[in-house]
Amino acid sequence: GRCGSATDVTVNEVNFTNAEIMAKDKFGGAMYLGDISGNIAFTNVLFENNTLAAKTGTKGGSLYIKNATKDVTFTNVNFIDINLISENGLGGALFLGHDMETVNMGKVYFKDVNFVNVHADSTDNDGGAIYFRASTITSFDMDSCKFINTSSSKEGGAIYYDVMHKFKISNTVFENITSKDGVVHIVKKASDITFDGDNF
Repeated sequence: GRCGSATDVTVNEVNFTNAEIMAKDKFGGAMYLGDISGNIAFTNVLFENNTLAAKTGTKGGSLYIKNATKDVTFTNVNFIDINLISENGLGGALFLGHDMETVNMGKVYFKDVNFVNVHADSTDNDGGAIYFRASTITSFDMDSCKFINTSSSKEGGAIYYDVMHKFKISNTVFENITSKDGVVHIVKKASDITFDGDNF
C-alpha cells in the first residue's frame, strides 16, 4: 500500500504477507507512508514474507516511513522472513525518517515488536532490521522487543540509529545478529543513550 501527504494514520489488525516488489519501486516492500503530518500507529500487525529488490538504493524491506513529523508507535507488531536485496540498501524491515532531508520528529515507541529472519545482506547495506535517521526527536523508546536472526552486510545488524537526543532500549533480546560493524550502530552525534535489562 502507498499513502502520501496524510494526517493521522492508524493500522490495526492487518496482515501484509507475501509482498514482493522488484526493481520498479524501491521504497517499502509492503507499505509506503510519505509526508504524514499527524501521528502514525501500528497495532497488532503482521509483516511476513516480504521482499524488496532492486539494483541499488532500496529502503525498508517491509515498511518505509518518510518525513513523519509527529509520534510513531508500534505495538505488538511482527516482521518475519523479510529480505532487502540491493546494493546500498537501508533497513531490512523498516526505514524511518529520511536519508537526505532534514526531519524533525516526535516520539518513536516500540512495544512487543519482533523482528525474526530479517536480512539486508547485499553490498553496503545498513540496518539489518531498522534504519532510523532524523535531525531531532523527542524520544526513542523500545521495550520488550526481540531481534532474532537479523543481519546487514555493513553497519547495525539489528539497528542503525542516526538521530540526536534520547535513545532507550529496555528488556529487549538480540539473538544471532550479524553485521560488519555491531548489533546496534549508533552514530556518534546521538546522546542520552540507555540500555536497560537487554540480552545480547
